[in-house]
Amino acid sequence: MILALNQLGFWRLKVELSILESVPVVGTTIRNFLTGGGGINTTTIVHFYTIHSYVLCE
Repeated sequence: MILALNQLGFWRLKVELSILESVPVVGTTIRNFLTGGGGINTTTIVHFYTIHSYVLCE
C-alpha cells in the first residue's frame, strides 16, 4: 500500500502499526524500528522510504 500523506494515511498507518505491535515478544521492537521511536514522525517516513528504495526495489 502507498502511504498517503494525509489524515487517512496517518490513521491507517497507526492501525497497521498497532497490529504489528501485537506480535508476541518482538512486536514492539519491530514497531520501534520501523517508526524510529515511539511515534509517527519524519523519521518514520525516512525509514519507510529507505526500506522501499533499498530493500523492496532491489
